[in-house]
Amino acid sequence: MSNLIDFCLKSSNINLDNVDNIYFIDNLLNNNKIAVGVYNFPELKLIKSNQIYIDILNNSSIKIKKDSEFKLKEIKEIGADNILIDLLKKSIETQEMQCSEYIYFHNINGSSEYLKCIVNPIIKNNTIKYLTITFINVNKDVLNNTRMEKEIEKLKKEKEELQEENNKYKNIIDNISDGIF
Repeated sequence: MSNLIDFCLKSSNINLDNVDNIYFIDNLLNNNKIAVGVYNFPELKLIKSNQIYIDILNNSSIKIKKDSEFKLKEIKEIGADNILIDLLKKSIETQEMQCSEYIYFHNINGSSEYLKCIVNPIIKNNTIKYLTITFINVNKDVLNNTRMEKEIEKLKKEKEELQEENNKYKNIIDNISDGIF
């Protein structure tokens, strides 16, 4: 999964003056592991997306029937709106890609998942023409990190306990030596 994230991060600041970048966007839209939505700018109307992106939005309180019916202002209904809106604003201001650490996304069915969000401006003639929003499921990464953090804490505690035991035995040995002499 991290290779996919690295790939997306390396593709920042897509410039439509280069034909290869158009193919890149089509490849992203055909990917079945990441969610991609392309919005026109400045209207912020969804003009193209893959099914995973639609599914994520439909699993929030937003319902999308067709790409053309959805505008980005409606995304405020998603639980992660502040993070996403902040990423969008920063991406528009800087004309650079913005990436979240992860978003804790609550589905309407009660389940939750961790998503990494990447907002990438698509530039033509030094002007933003489109914005892509990409969601990558990072549940496994976050859960593995959480497990590793718990394991590290457990190992630290065991180390402390062993150090205490070691000190006890050291004191006993020192006291035995004093008693013999």
